[in-house]
Amino acid sequence: MQTFLDALKSHAQNRPTKQALVAESEQISYRMLIDKVEALALELDATGAETVAFQLDNGVNWVIIDIACCMAGISSVPIPSFFSKDQIRHLVSDSNADLLIFGSGFQPADEWQLYPRIEIGSACVYVPEIESVEANIAAISKKSPVPMKVTYTSGSTGQPKGVCIAYETIDRVTQSIVESLEGVAIERHLCVLPLATLLENIAGLYAPLMRGITVHVPSLETVGLSGASLDIEKFVKIVVETDPHSLILVPQLLTALVTLIQFEQLKPDNFTMLAVGGGRVSAHLLQAAEALGLPVCEGYGLSECSSVLTLNQPGNHKVGSVGRPLPHASLRINDVGEIEARGSNMRCYQGEQLNRTQTGEAGTQDLQWYATGDLGYIDAQGYVFVTGRRKNVFITSFGRNVNPEWVESALSQHPAISAALIYGEAKDHNLALIWCRFPTNKGALADIVADANAELPDYARAHQFLLMSEPIPSNLITANGRLKRIDALCHYQSVIDNHYSSLCCVTQKACKSSLKTNQKQTQNSLRRST
Repeated sequence: MQTFLDALKSHAQNRPTKQALVAESEQISYRMLIDKVEALALELDATGAETVAFQLDNGVNWVIIDIACCMAGISSVPIPSFFSKDQIRHLVSDSNADLLIFGSGFQPADEWQLYPRIEIGSACVYVPEIESVEANIAAISKKSPVPMKVTYTSGSTGQPKGVCIAYETIDRVTQSIVESLEGVAIERHLCVLPLATLLENIAGLYAPLMRGITVHVPSLETVGLSGASLDIEKFVKIVVETDPHSLILVPQLLTALVTLIQFEQLKPDNFTMLAVGGGRVSAHLLQAAEALGLPVCEGYGLSECSSVLTLNQPGNHKVGSVGRPLPHASLRINDVGEIEARGSNMRCYQGEQLNRTQTGEAGTQDLQWYATGDLGYIDAQGYVFVTGRRKNVFITSFGRNVNPEWVESALSQHPAISAALIYGEAKDHNLALIWCRFPTNKGALADIVADANAELPDYARAHQFLLMSEPIPSNLITANGRLKRIDALCHYQSVIDNHYSSLCCVTQKACKSSLKTNQKQTQNSLRRST
């Protein structure tokens, strides 16, 4: 992160009074930011810690702790605010964190409150005690000699996985984003996603700060974001108050923004870039945004490749694509249609051994191609198109391959639909489970489904749907508001099975009735013939 840190120091020297961070009632300049970061880096270094795990709400303190770890050469492990205590226990144990920081509003597990602690600002810092010499040796042996950020994915199955990314790699990605957006006029960026999300962390925090931009980091409560739910009134209020030039959005938030502008609850006058990622964006939503004059730019990436790989740019984009590769990244399509990437690859998953090509200098892993698991293609102009997840593809009873994200995206981009889950493995028709943002009768929903189906081939359509009355459990939703498909399918398997079973019974009764009718007709015909 040396280039990033050098940029902060340069801003502090050349523009000391320029606002760097704004959060609720707190404002700090670039001079104050670098002073606070340097002071905390010294405190962290004095503890002898090698890995710091921290959980705080979005805000100034989150940023200072995160950057201080980089400056001190200490591996950092941001704890997502939406993780359960069991997930946090797993994260702390798996990461071998030897320093834990919890901000106000977050309560550590009971066992951690017994650890020695120190105070850093308003945060409580816990120093876990190693139970035995053997455990201590084991923990030390697992630590990487290369300082890095360990970002834990919410995961589609099982416990979250720690993605280990060298600071050097993150630095290179940050520079790449800054370079690609050099001509875009941005003076104020508003963070609305959790800073523990790698996308907001790198593209929404590091890149703007490297450019000397003012970054607004209000709490998630102030933004109105809680899990996958959004308080519209709070969201409108913070956007109006901060008047940002740029935002990073997931499709659900873009849908909300477009709807608010359509109903004249927000004015789009000062937006210069609205980056959207984290899921497939329907052509209908992009067309609606374009009609409103919104500078929406799709991007693509994944945590294992340091978040951002491609990005459309204002005035240089192609609708339906996720943009061209950024300067640091190379992409290709393998023999099975899967996107492979290199240039910003993770070192490994936490707890896994680095292979021989990864054990040397930091960044050597970037020479390897990483199979993303995403299906897609690259056109003649170099624009990348993502068509679905390889592992999520299901095959209907007619032998048709269906990418569920394609169908789910077409459904969920309607303002009335908050989420959709499509299923049709080995079935003669596809079933959609649908959750609505506000009360919607089945007749109106049927019309919405019909409109979405009109954009799809017959084999991929939602042939039938179930309107779900209960909200989606929070543990089935990622930080970006997407359904964890595998977990959700397991959770709702009985609902899906009951649907198909009831239809099977109806079909069997209809067949029996038809058979009886045919038999009677045959018998009558025979009687008449004799």
